[in-house]
Amino acid sequence: MTTATTTTTTTTTMRLLLALLLLFVSSQEALSFQVGSKVPPLTLHWGFNPVTKVQLASYVAGQSVLVLGVPGAFLPSSKSSVVSYLENQGPLKELGIENVIVVGVNDGAVMGIWNKQIVEQHDGVNSLLTFLGDPAAEFIKKCRILGSDDEPESGLYGRCRHFCMWVENNIVKHIDVGVGDEGCGAPAIVEAIQTLQAEQKQLVSG
Repeated sequence: MTTATTTTTTTTTMRLLLALLLLFVSSQEALSFQVGSKVPPLTLHWGFNPVTKVQLASYVAGQSVLVLGVPGAFLPSSKSSVVSYLENQGPLKELGIENVIVVGVNDGAVMGIWNKQIVEQHDGVNSLLTFLGDPAAEFIKKCRILGSDDEPESGLYGRCRHFCMWVENNIVKHIDVGVGDEGCGAPAIVEAIQTLQAEQKQLVSG
């Protein structure tokens, strides 16, 4: 075997090994955020001029909360998802949920305007939902819940999927990720939390 052939073979082998290593790292990252993970210490935005920066891990510490992800403010599927939580504030509070944090890949100003509009359309009753912006999609990327496809025809780029995670004292207890425009409605989350809480009680009593 000539020197040139040996060099080419070595280069090809190293490229293959590098590709396999990158694939492995990528697969591990995809599995890095799951039930049992801690909420990443990233900053979300509330309001505008000035923006109030909310460090999420500190904000939810010691609480039982839901983090509700939507592709974007004002989208029909996002509205439907949020409205279901407005309509189920009572059942959620009965389960000990203290806050439902609505996160969209928008700035804090847009999320604030949407918050006002959607609550006004829902008889002005909101004692549970907080709307925060993730303008650079940093939180969404860290949680590995970035949308799989852009939708240029709709003007959507780098948005997140519909998702809802139940978090207790910074630890993720449950994650529900929607498919396409299918949101993560409150009734399904209420049922999931009821089931998990019942299982926890059985473990403690058993």
